[in-house]
Amino acid sequence: MKPKNFLLIASFVAIAGAGIWWFMRPMATATGKPVAAPTSVNATAPKLVAQVAQVESPKLPPVTPSAETTEAALNVDAPIVTDPRTNLDTAITEYIRVLETNDMVGFWRDFYTPNTLKQLPPGAVEVIAQRTQQNTQMMQGFGRILSVLRSTQGQTPTMSADGNTATYDTSTADAGEVRIILKKEGGLWYLKIPR
Repeated sequence: MKPKNFLLIASFVAIAGAGIWWFMRPMATATGKPVAAPTSVNATAPKLVAQVAQVESPKLPPVTPSAETTEAALNVDAPIVTDPRTNLDTAITEYIRVLETNDMVGFWRDFYTPNTLKQLPPGAVEVIAQRTQQNTQMMQGFGRILSVLRSTQGQTPTMSADGNTATYDTSTADAGEVRIILKKEGGLWYLKIPR
């Protein structure tokens, strides 16, 4: 080791040792005498013991689940209540929002039913969305779908007997006479685009 480095290390150790000693030495009073650790004045004085009152937990009335909550709890495939596709009007509003933002990945994820999505290979929705955005004809078609969906707002659809299919017969300037169908599957409304 070089003498210069040794001298630096030795100085550091000496300073560190002095600092540790300085902070570890007993506190001194004004007279310079060390102060002893505080002791109790009366060693025979009774010690205070904190007593904690025992509190019982509140008694709650028994809960009787309704048929709806029991069915929803048992149905693991039940849709999340916050999903806008659970209601027909909010489903249309959601499709409009997704198309207005050109969120093709979101549109295709909302468009395909869960069973269809399970059959697609991983990453397929992203590829479909990318190809959709690159295809001008498809994007123009989605513009017409957006126009038609906007025209359905406030209209009353023709409902199927089971209540799972809503059909809107409407017309717009850019699309002409159009029929839009939404089908309910698994508690969610899905847009069915005629081919």
